[in-house]
Amino acid sequence: MKNFKKICFSLLVVFLLVFSVPSILPFSDDIISVEAATKPKLNKKTATLIKGQTLTLKVSGTKTKVKWSSSNKKVANVNSKGKIVAKSKGVCNITAKVGKNTLKCKLSVETPTINKKSIKIKVGSSYTLKLKGTKQKITWSSSNKNIATVNSKGLVKGKKAGKCIITAKINKKKYTCSVIVSASTVPISTFKIDSCLSVVENDYSSIDYTISPSNATNKTISWKSSDNSIATVSSSGLVHGIKPGTVKITATCGNYTDTCIVDVLMDYEYAESLLSYNSYIINNHDQSGVLIIVKNNYHSPICLETKCSFYNSSNELIGISSDDSDTHNYRFENGSECALFLSGPPTENYVIDFKVSKPFRFGNANAISTTSKEYSSYILTTAKNESNPHSEFTYVAIVFYKNNTPIGYNANYADTKFIGASDELKFYFPKDVNNNTIIPDSYKLYVNCSMSN
Repeated sequence: MKNFKKICFSLLVVFLLVFSVPSILPFSDDIISVEAATKPKLNKKTATLIKGQTLTLKVSGTKTKVKWSSSNKKVANVNSKGKIVAKSKGVCNITAKVGKNTLKCKLSVETPTINKKSIKIKVGSSYTLKLKGTKQKITWSSSNKNIATVNSKGLVKGKKAGKCIITAKINKKKYTCSVIVSASTVPISTFKIDSCLSVVENDYSSIDYTISPSNATNKTISWKSSDNSIATVSSSGLVHGIKPGTVKITATCGNYTDTCIVDVLMDYEYAESLLSYNSYIINNHDQSGVLIIVKNNYHSPICLETKCSFYNSSNELIGISSDDSDTHNYRFENGSECALFLSGPPTENYVIDFKVSKPFRFGNANAISTTSKEYSSYILTTAKNESNPHSEFTYVAIVFYKNNTPIGYNANYADTKFIGASDELKFYFPKDVNNNTIIPDSYKLYVNCSMSN
């Protein structure tokens, strides 16, 4: 009986224990959750990499060896330690197998490109750079914010002229664009230069100009002369007179062009310094004074005035004579000679002064031909205008020689104002002091164009 009671008591205790455990042990849920937390867990379920980047995945909650694999090794591969290497653009799954558990991470591989590797912008203008082919966060920066700035959306703004680098950064990967910022363009509204200018040959003079507005960006001026043999012009508008004449200087600035008429004036002192001459005392029945044969070594035609001062043996002034032929009224071609006679007392002591002046425009003695015929007491010379449509009268002088020494001089005007026009001139032989005709050994003609007779 006692044994039966013991058995029944034991069964009752067991019954009570079985059905009272949840209320007696309220912490049983925590024990279950701890057991659940010990299951293997992957540190990333999704990830994004750029081609070439790496990422190491880790599994926690287990000491069991993990087996790693990639669903597409062309996109990314993974080694035995969970290190991923991004290979090419695409999407794949990286799998970690732990015992019977399979853990996956969805991996996206991007190949971003920047839309411009270099840009040029003006101060105050902007340009938006874009990094294409990525969904990741982009950090933009400028190497020099004084030159150009960039905001979080890639908007680049030019601040001042210069160069800088704009960088787009995704994690540690960088993409760069070289930026050149230039000054803003201010167009020219007006451009003017002097309309006329005079400069003496062998001298310099600048052409003044105005450009509006004063802050125009491009103020570069190109200069050009219509005839560099008369005048040249430098890159700064400095005109150099070469020889007498007129040229047109053209200046261009931007889309504007203007002109200046430049007159190059004769350098009279320079022309006078190039004169060469010989002088001779003439003393016969009709003439007393100095014969001068002058050569024009200047590069252009000239007109010439002459004066001779006569002195006695005591250097006292005894007479002054100007050229009898009014030489300032006729033109001597460059390289030509002219014969001048200045009347005065027969003395070996004299001083000759020359004054060069600008020649008249028309006339050219090189267009006049002469033929001469000798008679018993004179020379008959015919002067003919062969080709000069603007000729006036022709001044013809003759010098008679005896034993290679000048013994007399004569001169006259020929009417040769038109092409084909001709005129005859008689030049009588000189006479000695006794009024006897001197027959010369030879003679020479000197031809110059004249404005009047």
